[in-house]
Amino acid sequence: MLSKITLALSVVTVILSAYVSLFEVELWLAGTQWMLISILCAVWSLSLKE
Repeated sequence: MLSKITLALSVVTVILSAYVSLFEVELWLAGTQWMLISILCAVWSLSLKE
């Protein structure tokens, strides 16, 4: 269950990263930082799955 939540969070942060990068919106972090958070969530999702 927790792995699905972190995977969904990863998808949301990828979309947020694209939004921040494409439209140059100031949203606490830069687009690349949101992408790093997304990768971190995806790795956590895979590790929690096992």
